[in-house]
Amino acid sequence: MLQYVHPDHTSPDVCNVVELAELLRIADQYQMATITDHLRRCLTSVSLRRGVYSEPITVRQPLAAFAVAISFGFLEEARYALREVITCDIRQELGEAGEYKISLYYMQYILELRARRAEWFMGKIRILTKHVRQYCNAKITNYLTNGRGKDMNGTYSLILRAVTMEHALSTSLAARPSLFTWKQQLANPNHDNVIKHLKKVQPKLFHETIARCEAEAAVLEAKLPRLTRDEV
Repeated sequence: MLQYVHPDHTSPDVCNVVELAELLRIADQYQMATITDHLRRCLTSVSLRRGVYSEPITVRQPLAAFAVAISFGFLEEARYALREVITCDIRQELGEAGEYKISLYYMQYILELRARRAEWFMGKIRILTKHVRQYCNAKITNYLTNGRGKDMNGTYSLILRAVTMEHALSTSLAARPSLFTWKQQLANPNHDNVIKHLKKVQPKLFHETIARCEAEAAVLEAKLPRLTRDEV
């Protein structure tokens, strides 16, 4: 804090939320408006120390940054942090933000936003797995009705793998509902049979669904979310 008030020193950058919260508390207590404004900017500013680039605190520690921003009434900064909270690994963030108080309303709202985002991604993958189910069901029905068709073991295996892929995506997206997670799971070797089937039987559907999801998700993840359910 002395570096801020001493005339011979430039204002330092604050790179972690613990230090920032304590400095904000002191600045607020002694009504140091200029210092408070500088500290507020630290939430969303990148920093460069000794040639090392650091992302904003709202990106590196989003849940803790959200709690601090809300507690000091920094609503715009809270929205930047909330955007990251929606797609981050919530298990890790809960550990880092444990000492900061977040109201029950906001925690419920955060979980609601994350659940919506995860379901949005699941809707995209179900477009693909729905085709796999229909394809397999048609083959099985044809075999049971007419005794036609070969390699039923392969068909049963494919539909099982499609169900497994859905479950794996659902679990991963619950922890981190982001485009990164979605793409990571599609590249998982365990899902190769399903992906290869889709590329072979429905290449247009597969590539259009992937492209549409990536484009729409990029817009979603760049958009600042509302801070309340009723905010216009």
